[in-house]
Amino acid sequence: MFVENIFIKNFRNIQDAQTHFSKNLNVFLGKNGQGKTNLLESIYLLVHGNSFRYSNNESFINYSTQQSFIQSNFHQSGLKYNLKMSIQKSSKEFFLNEKKTSSSQIQKKFSIVLFSPESLSFIKESSEFRRVLVDEFLTSVDIKNVDIINDFRKTLKNRNRLLKDLREEKISRSQFEPLFDSLTEIYLQKSADLVWQRIDALGKIKDDLNDNMRYISQQNVEIFVDYVASDESFLSFSRLKVLEKMQKRSQELRSAEIASGSSLVGPHKHEILFLYNQKDSRFFCSQGQQRAIILSFKMAQIVYHRRVHGTFPILLLDDVLSELDYEKRFRLVEFLENLKTQIFITSTEIDSIENLNKETVQVKYLENGIIKE
Repeated sequence: MFVENIFIKNFRNIQDAQTHFSKNLNVFLGKNGQGKTNLLESIYLLVHGNSFRYSNNESFINYSTQQSFIQSNFHQSGLKYNLKMSIQKSSKEFFLNEKKTSSSQIQKKFSIVLFSPESLSFIKESSEFRRVLVDEFLTSVDIKNVDIINDFRKTLKNRNRLLKDLREEKISRSQFEPLFDSLTEIYLQKSADLVWQRIDALGKIKDDLNDNMRYISQQNVEIFVDYVASDESFLSFSRLKVLEKMQKRSQELRSAEIASGSSLVGPHKHEILFLYNQKDSRFFCSQGQQRAIILSFKMAQIVYHRRVHGTFPILLLDDVLSELDYEKRFRLVEFLENLKTQIFITSTEIDSIENLNKETVQVKYLENGIIKE
């Protein structure tokens, strides 16, 4: 799988640009604020529908216009796909081979793994970031997980809306009770589906995660990933056991949910812990060790994708190499050199990629949103 080209109009600081890419290594060079990450982001956005940076639709659109447009040709399994995305202030539209579609349908077809400075900080950030990390891995394990994640989000949104309507007295208690009970039954089933997939995926990746951590750190360490809900490990639970636990917790917190007007039970509240030699990495690991854990996880995701699908995903590295010390950068580059896939890297200076094989590299310079070959 590879991205052949891209055409961008009025996206962030890129007003009008088009370029072709190497099937191997592509490097975007330039000073800070020139558009390197914007170019990388446009590729990610086409596949995922949402950015890896905090943003809303309005922030995507060049200040002087009302609409952004991104178009690209992707190749996979000998077939060529044309992807288009139109962004307005209130909506996004996606097209695959000239037919309107959804971002989830595109995400099922193409796989991208992102390394970013933000992702390297996921260990010390809130639990939401670690859930995102695992859910991104889920979508590369099996395309059905895209629907499982989206179904959960829809039922959570509907359940929260119903709770909010009751709190704001837009609906009577007698109307609320049967609707809430019915919706909660569906919601807990969708929640159990997602939790079980997370638990199953963490089990599948654990050996690769540990192998990569030892490779990155050059130390004999053990990484254990635990899945915690209501201060209890769910890691050994079956799907049925997960459902039973959440049903019980839902009954316990029913009054609290009604009072707060929001769902307090479900996978959006769960914690994913990375234990470094049996100690919580949030508190007992240095920043370098935390970054090594995330790198190891991402590398394990790539290896697992290859094992399941027979191909590697496209890799995006947004100014990551400069964030690593020499030893970790050397190990990551060595890992990347052995992958037969398309790689995109942003950097402020060529020195940060000194260890990469330059024979197949294509360098593009960005200045004020303009791509210079």
